[in-house]
Amino acid sequence: MTDSGEIVTAFSYSNYCINSQHLPGNVRNRLQRKIPNLKRMRSYPALLIGRLGVDVRYHGLGLGSQTLDFIMRLYLHPDAGVCIESSVNETAGKPHIHLIHCGQLSVSDNNFIMLQQNIRLSGATVVVTGAAGFIGASLTRRLLDEYPDCRVIGIDNITDYYDVRLKHGRLERLRAYGDRFVFFRDSIADRSAVDRIFGEFRPSVVVNLAAQAGVRYSITNPDAYIESNIIGFYNILEACRHSYDGGRPGVGHLVYASSSSVYGANRKVPYSTDDMVDNPISLYAATKKSDELLAHAYSKLYDIPSTGLRFFTVYGPCGRPDMAYYSFTDRLVRGESIRIFNYGNCLRDFTYIDDIVEGVVRVMRHAPERRTGEDGLPIPPYMVYNIGNSSPESLLDFVTVLQEELVRAGVLPEDYDFEAHRELVPMQPGDVPVTYADTAPLERDFGFKPATPLRTGLRNFARWYKATYAQH
Repeated sequence: MTDSGEIVTAFSYSNYCINSQHLPGNVRNRLQRKIPNLKRMRSYPALLIGRLGVDVRYHGLGLGSQTLDFIMRLYLHPDAGVCIESSVNETAGKPHIHLIHCGQLSVSDNNFIMLQQNIRLSGATVVVTGAAGFIGASLTRRLLDEYPDCRVIGIDNITDYYDVRLKHGRLERLRAYGDRFVFFRDSIADRSAVDRIFGEFRPSVVVNLAAQAGVRYSITNPDAYIESNIIGFYNILEACRHSYDGGRPGVGHLVYASSSSVYGANRKVPYSTDDMVDNPISLYAATKKSDELLAHAYSKLYDIPSTGLRFFTVYGPCGRPDMAYYSFTDRLVRGESIRIFNYGNCLRDFTYIDDIVEGVVRVMRHAPERRTGEDGLPIPPYMVYNIGNSSPESLLDFVTVLQEELVRAGVLPEDYDFEAHRELVPMQPGDVPVTYADTAPLERDFGFKPATPLRTGLRNFARWYKATYAQH
């Protein structure tokens, strides 16, 4: 403690590491000249000893006792309670770091400083809406596998937006978990059904994945989007709000699906959660942005910890048949042509399903902290993150990889004439030329970045497709 009662913060080099990927390019170049194998190092240790309001010294320890002096600006997430800025005295050869604010931290052995887990999934009751969907079923299976004493309450109305046999197949696999998975075929737009389920099971964590998806479908079927994405999400928020009635602990964390579509036609890439997203170009995007605004208001008014996740072009085995990789495969198998929009000049940040689920689980385990503002009202315990691969692929390259993997898996013959079965067409209404996720906040707070290569993901899909439809 200091004389003023402020906490002294100290870390030893053995338990505090900076991920080398978080360094500015010029710093990395300097380090690589000094440590040739830096590219192969996930992180390098550091020693930081300081106290609030006092200049402290930073010594990077590389190989052996070699001291690395470099210019660095280090920012820690405000929820971690720390912000640090650096300056350098070139003559002294060692930078000085000023510790602006000190608070509670969680330290990872081999990553950048991350947020502490404050939600226990072991023994938890988790509501997953959209449980028969692509992401919902994958997340539910992961929770039940990883946390043997976790119970998942699934809600899904199993619409016929796409082949319901896929949804029933996912549910059948989940029923193998016995009474640890409880399923209700209900719509979240049905307020009484939502209230009944929350009242009976009193979840500590809620993951809202139920939604009417699809940009193009929203142009011709707007009612479905208002019902599910607006009214349905409002019902979830109200159920979370009333979970605290009577002094009950209630919902400790609401995690909900947003979408990269909220970025509209933003020209700045990569897309950052700090960007303005006030100009949606589809009703689907407008409903997802509305969900974020509703969640923020409820977090402010009722102190509901909530985290929105903007997913980027999710794909993988047993996915949605309306997505390009799946629908293209179906059409090619039937000998039909595929239409490639914007003449193939679009870029998409394809994100594999396992990476999406990993990101969701990590986010579930840390709810934004509850704090009180000067007005006596809650500072909204609210966050939004991108979850994307941060590696946009052109549609033409995507189609090429898909074709190669379909041949490799035996879905299509080696002599298939792909050129005769594809058509380059103009951009369609509601579509955007590029999606590209800035995932720096996700990496910073949770030590995770999606990284499954497109070819790996499409190879897994092609194998699944072959095994699933071989009998046909």
